[in-house]
Amino acid sequence: MSAAAIQGFSLESLAPLSGSLVLLLGAKIWVVTRAGTPILCTPLCGVQIALLFWLVATTFLSSAPAASAIAIFSAIVLPVAFLASSLDNAQKSLVSLPTMLATAVFLLVGHMLFGYFIQNDPAASSTFVQRNSLAAFASLASFVLLNAAQGELRSRTHRALLLVAVFLGWFTIFFSTSRGAIGALLTGLFVLALMVPSEQRVRLLKQSLVLVAAAFFMANFLLEQRVSASIISLAPSQITEGVHEGLPNERLAIAFQELGLRFQAGDDSAFYESKRAAVSERWLIWRAAVETAKAAPWHGFGPGTFRFIYPAFADSNDTSAGNYAHNDYLQIFIETGWLGLVLYVVLVCLVLGQSLQAIRSKKHGLESACLGAGILAFLAHAFFSYSFFVPANALLFALLLSRFDALTAPKAYRFDLGAHFRPRILAVVLVALVAIPIVSLSLNVGMSRYYERGVAALATGDLEAAQNDLLTAKTLQNSDLVEIAFGLLYAGAARVTKEPSVKAVLIDRARDALNRAEKMNPYNAAIALGRLEVEIVDPALSFDERLERSQRVYEAGIYLNPRYLPLRTRAAQWLIDKNVNQARAIVEEGTKHPIADGPGLLDYLSLLAELRKLTNDQRGASALEAALRSVKSWR
Repeated sequence: MSAAAIQGFSLESLAPLSGSLVLLLGAKIWVVTRAGTPILCTPLCGVQIALLFWLVATTFLSSAPAASAIAIFSAIVLPVAFLASSLDNAQKSLVSLPTMLATAVFLLVGHMLFGYFIQNDPAASSTFVQRNSLAAFASLASFVLLNAAQGELRSRTHRALLLVAVFLGWFTIFFSTSRGAIGALLTGLFVLALMVPSEQRVRLLKQSLVLVAAAFFMANFLLEQRVSASIISLAPSQITEGVHEGLPNERLAIAFQELGLRFQAGDDSAFYESKRAAVSERWLIWRAAVETAKAAPWHGFGPGTFRFIYPAFADSNDTSAGNYAHNDYLQIFIETGWLGLVLYVVLVCLVLGQSLQAIRSKKHGLESACLGAGILAFLAHAFFSYSFFVPANALLFALLLSRFDALTAPKAYRFDLGAHFRPRILAVVLVALVAIPIVSLSLNVGMSRYYERGVAALATGDLEAAQNDLLTAKTLQNSDLVEIAFGLLYAGAARVTKEPSVKAVLIDRARDALNRAEKMNPYNAAIALGRLEVEIVDPALSFDERLERSQRVYEAGIYLNPRYLPLRTRAAQWLIDKNVNQARAIVEEGTKHPIADGPGLLDYLSLLAELRKLTNDQRGASALEAALRSVKSWR
């Protein structure tokens, strides 16, 4: 059980490969141009350079270097893509972007609808984290496509297809039932009305209003009146009824409700019973995130650390997965500190300033108006979502921001790299900037594969196979999870070894591995699980010493993450024949928090039923056993 509890290594870090590919494109453009290609230097460009250096610096300052070393590649997508697209030749290549975006919108929306209606998944969000994130992508893309559809050089069929893509983008926003995304869309339309040239304003606004109305009514029709009821009256959206009835997550939620427990729905609001519940949930997250921010050092906890830090501050009524603050600016402050937040605020102010300048001067055309509308809509939506932390969204935002900057920056000059640096040196630097993240993430993939194999072998008791796979994983790229797995491996070996000297060596190795894991990520509650295993098998400890140390380790781990069920389960299993009431109290305490479906859930619920029996709570045990049988049959 202990080994299974640390499974689930995340491969989300692969997404930033897209940012590396953008930089590779920029490198190719520069290298194939004999004289080099200049960078468009503007205030926004300076902000991106400062942001890039600060993000790298916060990785070295991070309290959890293992988490930040992986997350940094997601964090730098924005500045890297912006700088790559700021190359003069790259700016020219962005003209063909609308056709690619239209294709992407058709595919993504089609995939979302397929998942929603064919696969009966209410959280269907195509390839994004959730529909809020897909809505943010659609908001950015749709304004670019709206501009492209006005081009006189395009054929009538091409313009029609682009307008259909705009309709699908805005349909996705309404279909998401996210008031944050819908409010951001209305913000973008308002900005567009202000920025668009007067000779094109009436035609474009009529076109936009028709498309918005059609998108709203189509989404409303497909959701069977749920959108209007949720947005206007905050009435229950009934999103978990009808065509989605019988989904495993819903069945778990229903079973938990019958038992007086709460189901941890995750980051998608599709499982919330009403939009009112989603709003109150977000307030709970923000309130806890503010407390998290108060505990952050001046330089932040480091990129990618929010999901490890947040559980210690989460409200007991918060049923989210706790991976995001649902406010980009708040999470940016928590992870990158005051300077990171200031750089993003400066970015927002520069965009607003350049938009206002464009409105006053009336010299800028339709393209800058549409880009400004999409960018400001995205920045507004960031107050209610985590769009900057979805690499696909950050990448598109960077490309459009670079183009907007080139069109509207009041002062821009071209810095010719070839005139100041040798072409070969620059080529090596550019290739290295691309190669480093690609190589690192490729090693991460290999490490994750062998890590999962090692943990699976450890769960089955095959210690030799587990050791071989974990050694390979460590050679490819070490991490806190790999070291925790080694700690559990050595503790397991010590449990079955009868030779005292060998047992002592294995216990020392286990402690060393867990100490290394703590240096890499001191906020991982699984470290406490490993230490608990070590204290239980250490023969050098008396019963009282073992009890005292185990209690201390348990309390430290539960403080980091009160919802970490495997630690509660293992502590109660050890105490069950020593103090059954204390064992039950440990497990029952976990029911005060939302419970997620993951490794160790069935073990936890089975143990809770057993402890209720042992303490003569037959009614509670019977109800739990009935629910367990249902859950096992659903899986």
